[in-house]
Amino acid sequence: MPSKKEQLFIAGLIILYIISVIINLGYFELAGEEPRRAIISLEMLKSGNYFKPTQMGWDYYNKPVLFNWILCSFISLTNSSSEFTLRIPSLIFFLVWAYSHYSISKKFLPKNIALLSSLFMLTSAEIFFYGLANGAEIDIFYSFIVYLQAISIFYFFIKKDWSKLYVISYLCCAIGFLTKGFPSLVFQILTLVSICHYSNSIKVLWRPSHLLGIILFIVVISIYLFFYSQHNSPQRLLINFLNESVIKSGVGEFSNQLFDKAVRYPFLLFKLLAPWSLLLLFLNKRIWKEAIKNPFIRFSFLFIAYNIGVYWLTGQPKARYVYMFIPFAVTGLSFIYGEVIKTNKFVLNKSLKYLGIIFSLVLLAVLVLPFFAAVSPFAVVLLSIFLLVFLYFYFRVSVDKIWLFIVGIILCRLVYAALFIPVQNEKIANYSGDIKKAAGKLHLEPITFWAPPNQHLVAIESKIYFKKFETVALPPVLYAQVPYYYYKYTGQLVYYDTALVKGRNYLSFQSDIGNKAIDSIFSFENRKQPRRLIFYRLGEN
Repeated sequence: MPSKKEQLFIAGLIILYIISVIINLGYFELAGEEPRRAIISLEMLKSGNYFKPTQMGWDYYNKPVLFNWILCSFISLTNSSSEFTLRIPSLIFFLVWAYSHYSISKKFLPKNIALLSSLFMLTSAEIFFYGLANGAEIDIFYSFIVYLQAISIFYFFIKKDWSKLYVISYLCCAIGFLTKGFPSLVFQILTLVSICHYSNSIKVLWRPSHLLGIILFIVVISIYLFFYSQHNSPQRLLINFLNESVIKSGVGEFSNQLFDKAVRYPFLLFKLLAPWSLLLLFLNKRIWKEAIKNPFIRFSFLFIAYNIGVYWLTGQPKARYVYMFIPFAVTGLSFIYGEVIKTNKFVLNKSLKYLGIIFSLVLLAVLVLPFFAAVSPFAVVLLSIFLLVFLYFYFRVSVDKIWLFIVGIILCRLVYAALFIPVQNEKIANYSGDIKKAAGKLHLEPITFWAPPNQHLVAIESKIYFKKFETVALPPVLYAQVPYYYYKYTGQLVYYDTALVKGRNYLSFQSDIGNKAIDSIFSFENRKQPRRLIFYRLGEN
């Protein structure tokens, strides 16, 4: 049991962590897949149909619905669809995930190492600085579900509780399927293979409860598909889910330069785990032998080894696709730290002390920032004092530097949130300002997106196999920031239509309008697509 002093330190650390994330959390515009998740959720709330996702009023086939349900819940609870509200769920799930990881790992590791493992996970720079700042995307929640899916297989295997192993893991698999589709089934299969390797036997698969787990998975998915079938074709939906996975695989349409991407992939993983991946420099044969004796670390290694290939040999090697590997990887890294601190504490602490130069550079950046950008003098002074006090303790107080290093990373995130996010946002803002101007000129009236429809191929497309099922009409690509920010400033959802009605307000690409008689109201250059967007009213002639 940690002492009162240690409990207060951890509580203070978590509070500082939360503050460092929520400051200016809603400052960045929604980007990437965030506005798409937002607008689909808003359309669900408007229509009351929570089983058939739509985008601009037309069927959306690329992702399942569960994460949209979560966003709908937060929008309803807060009566807000702001960037802050949409990103908060990922922070909550990430904290719950870290606590869950600590609860499991402390059963197999010393409690201080288990705690470090969760703190390493929370402060991995990729998620801490980027993933949480884009928290309206699906990946943190989905990775948490995959973690629960995998860890339930391991934990109940150790307990020899076969019913819970299969029921809970397949239930998580079903939740994951309703979040991101077929990758959850791949994780289930490969993780079961890894547990067979762990036990040196395939008998673990031949349990009556395995069939029960499969039935549970089928029942959960079938219940959803039944309700979906009241509105659209489940076959069309499942084919598109499967194709979404295939086109991002090593045989999909994005598989060009696959070898080059595979060679660079270890650097992506090293960056994903930074700064804790630097602990690999201390790995040696003795530590490796000790590590694989630990059941949790051995399973963590096997889970990564069996599952990572699906993402390594892919046409789209993105860090956010592999967040689920972070807790398993940092478990091994925290173990390395625990072994080194036993035998080479002086060298490790000295190395961390030299790394403290990073925090000195952050202080320097804070001090010079006012010369290059308009920032709050109060925030600069306050953060400078915090950093000066921290640097004094970091370089002068004789304690295990790892804990202070964690504090330093959180302070860096605080500085980034308070000072650098506003400055950075001024340079990368894409849509909000222009859409706000357009909304004002339209007097907050409804608007319809018009363009010739796209013909979407419902098919399985890969380099080695192709099968066409049907073709359906869908709206052409319009970056979801446009309808999201129009809704934000007007309360009006943007719908797509293939017909033009005289006297109505429309939004189109300039190249699609041709010689039509329009009364142009506002236009701007679409940053993401090299096509000018025009807000207009269709003339009477």
